[in-house]
Amino acid sequence: MVLYLILTSLPVWKDSEYMKIELSKQLLKDIIEPIVEDEAQAVKIFSDLHFLGEYKYDHYEMYAPGRHFLEHFYLWIKQFEAEDRKVALDLVLNNLIFISRREFELLSGILYHEIVRRIQFDRVAEKEKIQRYKVNKIAKLEAFKKIERSTLYIGMSDGARIDYFRRQNKTISNEQILTSYHVDQHKCNDMIAKLEKELGTGSRFKLLFLIDDFSASGTTLVRMKGSNLEGTLKQLESKTFPQEIVKNGKKIIEKPSMLNTLLSDGCQVYLCPMVTTQKAVSQVEQNISNFKTQLKNLKVKPIVMLDESLAITTKNSPIGNLCTKYYQKRMGDEHTKDVTFGYKKCGLTLTLHHNTPNNSLYILWNRLASEPDGTHQIFYPLFKRIERHRSIIR
Repeated sequence: MVLYLILTSLPVWKDSEYMKIELSKQLLKDIIEPIVEDEAQAVKIFSDLHFLGEYKYDHYEMYAPGRHFLEHFYLWIKQFEAEDRKVALDLVLNNLIFISRREFELLSGILYHEIVRRIQFDRVAEKEKIQRYKVNKIAKLEAFKKIERSTLYIGMSDGARIDYFRRQNKTISNEQILTSYHVDQHKCNDMIAKLEKELGTGSRFKLLFLIDDFSASGTTLVRMKGSNLEGTLKQLESKTFPQEIVKNGKKIIEKPSMLNTLLSDGCQVYLCPMVTTQKAVSQVEQNISNFKTQLKNLKVKPIVMLDESLAITTKNSPIGNLCTKYYQKRMGDEHTKDVTFGYKKCGLTLTLHHNTPNNSLYILWNRLASEPDGTHQIFYPLFKRIERHRSIIR
């Protein structure tokens, strides 16, 4: 009776939404009550699930309009065998990390005030030989205004929040922001022309911050394939502006690089992932020496480091055993290979509001088994992921 009262007392929105949520709760009741000790515990679990759904999970941007977390949760948990449902429930209640849009925006603010500003102050204090703690004095210097203006910010992914980052920090102008490194020469030349107008002929950017939202394995940023360097950092380094010019009466192709166009020779470069792992940081640091431009002095300045001791990477735990038991070979593809414990075996229990990383446990995101194939059981993910690379659109 108590459980029924708490279920029916939750807020009502539109009638259709209310009916769908009510149906989900009634269906979940039959699944959850058998795996808990008593009705009081069941009431608490329903209350927690409802709160988490309203506060965070309903805002997962890969959910279809009008679909709520409790609906997806019911479809997800009911596909596990009865003896495994308690483990699945524990994963969601106690292990799942969900980073919302608002939390990423807060991390964006921390990036600017705790990393960018500190580095700018450090640089000016060292150059002007002023004690670092005299921040008010430093902030009034012409040298500080110049280093503010000669700082460039580049977004390394579409989740980098570079638009929000710019709008929230009034000292940054539009001519200091590149939302992506996929830009043309005209844009770069225009940025330099405006920089020279303010700071003098020959001026170039002296600080570069490469902003990313998330990195788990680091291989998207940089990796070795045979003897060749690949990844988004290598793409940034290799970005050129081929153009035909006449030199000594002959037509030749010049390829000025994007970095040489924008940056001074001694430019300091910082890679700033908002959320990352030590594995990703190590992956980048191990490959820095392979760069040939200003990136060879790159430093990694993460905002949040995930505790990798919490990762699930073997079957020697209830959740690890669950992943092993329900894994299907078709859940991996030519890009990811085996994802029993996520891509590159990162074993994260992480979901981002706009998509779920494939470095997380497949039972959270994998949709490649959500259609019948005549052999395997259908598996429905809790937070469906849309893959960046797909061999077949499904």
